[in-house]
Amino acid sequence: MTRQLVADGVYQRQYGNQLAEAVYTDPTLSRQVMGSLWKLDGACTDRNEADWFDAERSLATRRARAVCFACPLQRVCLASAIAYAEEFGVWGGLTPSEREPLMIAVASGLPVDVVVDRALGGREARRARAS
Repeated sequence: MTRQLVADGVYQRQYGNQLAEAVYTDPTLSRQVMGSLWKLDGACTDRNEADWFDAERSLATRRARAVCFACPLQRVCLASAIAYAEEFGVWGGLTPSEREPLMIAVASGLPVDVVVDRALGGREARRARAS
């Protein structure tokens, strides 16, 4: 089963609600996270989803992270994982243990986009990835 089928079949937590603490200063990112169509355009869409849900330090997880780091949707993917408190898998190139402090930061009141941008290296890094 591909990640696209997973996204189509279970809506990857879209059945849930965003954390009450999830606030944004970037309205575009907020709209993207609340939608689900972005998932169909990710670099991971046609790949084996098992790699994204393997043991945290496995070769499969390292391969999945490499795909994420090259994906133009890394920012929205990570923001979604944080906003929906994803407990499992690699999202936006980060593992659950790497996302945990980011979710704590959001729960303490920091905007999701600020937390994500810091985790991904700031605005300059995001602009470089977009070009």
